[in-house]
Amino acid sequence: MKAPPNTLTKKQISSNIMNTRPLLSSLSSLTCLAMVAGTCNLQAAGIGADKQLNYPDYSRKSGDLVISRSAYAEKFEGFWLGECIANWTGLRTEGVKKTGPFFTDKDWGTNQGRKRQKIEFVLVEEDKVWGADDDTD
Repeated sequence: MKAPPNTLTKKQISSNIMNTRPLLSSLSSLTCLAMVAGTCNLQAAGIGADKQLNYPDYSRKSGDLVISRSAYAEKFEGFWLGECIANWTGLRTEGVKKTGPFFTDKDWGTNQGRKRQKIEFVLVEEDKVWGADDDTD
């Protein structure tokens, strides 16, 4: 069954964010989210150390926020997907009005975008990869 327009399926979200996996791994290593016995232990967590990075000793403190890698990855994926949707949606109106009056909520759904495009959410089709624009790269 095909998803209705403007609906994201789990498969679509997963395929769109696959390119963020190496970044997630690096960020997780850098932020030291693998906590083993209260200290950051990359080897015990199965993460190879990057020889170009400095890994200072760290012991967990009582006020520290501890989040699992899977929860961190899920939140990061949501952030990145929201960023991509916002950037691609904004491209439809970018540069159309250089002086006021500017677009408002009343203009949503109208054909006032670039090349008379409809002002609406822009979502990548299932099994396609989100590109970057000058706001994300």
